[in-house]
Amino acid sequence: MLRTSRFCNRLVTGARLTFLPLTVQASRTVIEIRGVGKTYHTPTGAFQALRGVDLEIAKGEIFGIIGRSGAGKSTLLRMINLLERPSTGRVLVEGTDVTDLDGELLRRLRQRVGIIFQHFNLLNSKTVQENVRLPLRVAGELERPAQDRRVAEMLELVGLARHAVKYPLQLSGGERQRVGIARALANGPHILLCDEATSALDPETTQSILQLLLQINQRLALTIVLITHGMDVIRAVADRVAILDHGTVVESGKVVEVFLNPRNSVTRALLAESGIESEAEVTTDAGDGSQVLRITYHGPLAERPLLTAMSRESGLDFAILQASVGRLKGVPYGRLTIKTPPLEQDGLQRLLQALDAQGIRHEVLR
Repeated sequence: MLRTSRFCNRLVTGARLTFLPLTVQASRTVIEIRGVGKTYHTPTGAFQALRGVDLEIAKGEIFGIIGRSGAGKSTLLRMINLLERPSTGRVLVEGTDVTDLDGELLRRLRQRVGIIFQHFNLLNSKTVQENVRLPLRVAGELERPAQDRRVAEMLELVGLARHAVKYPLQLSGGERQRVGIARALANGPHILLCDEATSALDPETTQSILQLLLQINQRLALTIVLITHGMDVIRAVADRVAILDHGTVVESGKVVEVFLNPRNSVTRALLAESGIESEAEVTTDAGDGSQVLRITYHGPLAERPLLTAMSRESGLDFAILQASVGRLKGVPYGRLTIKTPPLEQDGLQRLLQALDAQGIRHEVLR
């Protein structure tokens, strides 16, 4: 069993594991990105990958960044550990401006900010345990016995203790990504970056990796920032999300709010592709006095027979035109497009007031 208190302790008994000698402010905010821009100069001219990005990421949360290819996701993620440096703006980690770090301070920052990659980036000539040991050897903070203990803990954490002496090519894709996670956690980082960590995996393996990240986040109170092009990844694990389009954050907030009340057309298009938000037009006949409503609810309300109760209490029968139900990081939700019988204006207002009284969000589509 992993002893999480010992793992989380940055000063390991009998070891010399230390981190950046920087002032850490007592704050819920662990990452601040302020007005960050990134411009690449190419033979064909300047290309602006990021434009004035502002984000705050809280300690211990899973924060998702989503967008289509070329939106600037990877560039933004790599700003956090300075694999990419901003052309404009500042990056703060745990209250400290790290934008201009180099040398030893930059190396120590990267001990605190682990990263896992889409294609694993393992050394095929090294065993699993040797791959996990590599960052410990580079850091040079632990003696060999302490390294052995840390490697064993990490492999136990990711469920690969029995594969320690195998080589990466003897493992499945999901197992190789678990090795990548163990390696990223070896130096006890405060923050874990996930660069499209599941996009090379099949759906079943993706779910197992996402569940592992959830367990790590909950057990170690680790802040996780992940980028993806798939809304299904965000809905499974993220607490908050930022939508990136052409280098700009077009929408951000709690996942349940962004998913169920999208305000930007890019967000709605991404949600439509995942089956949560429908862009299809409602094709019911007009002129018969009926109304078409979209109602949205989540949490305890989603576990109640709302439509049945609405029909019983109002005396109205509703037709369901479209429906989407599911869970957002374990929170149940429902999103229904319904058609009412013909209603006078006062009847519609009474229905909307009843929805308001129950905390059900609604939108009159027609």
